[in-house]
Amino acid sequence: MSPLRILILFGLFYVLFRLLAGAGSSDKVSERTKPAETPDAAPTQDILMEDPVCRTLIPARRAITWTNKGKILYFCSEECRSQFITSQGDRP
Repeated sequence: MSPLRILILFGLFYVLFRLLAGAGSSDKVSERTKPAETPDAAPTQDILMEDPVCRTLIPARRAITWTNKGKILYFCSEECRSQFITSQGDRP
């Protein structure tokens, strides 16, 4: 058998092996790219809250909070919170 025939046969076997091996690995790739499905997982979205003083929207995790009579208020900055407390916070 000539060396050229050996190379051609080796190339054909290699291509056939890759085709057969690749058919089984496509499922594994899709499993790795799927997000983890856990029933207790919380959504990754953050709720936007409106500042009562300047009316800007702030993510709830980054907002400065103040609780008044059981109600949580969200502020974009310490200045807005201080302004709210001095002007409206003491009202019934």
